[in-house]
Amino acid sequence: MILKYRVNFKKKKKKLISENKLEFDKIVKAKNLYIMMKKIKKMKFISKSLQNSQMNWDNVGTGEVVVSVDNNKIYFFEEIHLENGMKLNDKKMWEIDSEKNKIGFYHFRNNDYENIFNFILENGKYITERKYECFPDNYFGEIEVFDDKIHFTIKIVGSKKNEIIEYIYEK
Repeated sequence: MILKYRVNFKKKKKKLISENKLEFDKIVKAKNLYIMMKKIKKMKFISKSLQNSQMNWDNVGTGEVVVSVDNNKIYFFEEIHLENGMKLNDKKMWEIDSEKNKIGFYHFRNNDYENIFNFILENGKYITERKYECFPDNYFGEIEVFDDKIHFTIKIVGSKKNEIIEYIYEK
């Protein structure tokens, strides 16, 4: 009986250590993302209209990013130059919660930052907890963090839209 208890204790201890390591790894990833985001200076922009889309949003561009930090909030002020000659200005806010391993993404709309996505870490990528609905469209997002860049992808699906927008942020 005592031997069985020790075996179960060892299994539980290994499981607990494994779970704690996963949580620790998630916290480290969130902090690394925060550190990387503060260093962003430039970006690439790619938008693609996919099958059955009626939008014709095919564009490619490059841009500069000015970063501002306020505690756990990181603001991106972007100026994007598209290959067709257009210039876009965009404002984004990222809220990093390394304790809960969540990343909030906000887009500046109607003179305020609107929460679009909340990301959770799953299989090494940040994925949206749930879709963002803007009738009749649904938006999904994903963030991948690499050593030298952050890849942020938005997928838009609706009655007229089937789009992918990619932001590749670099130091």
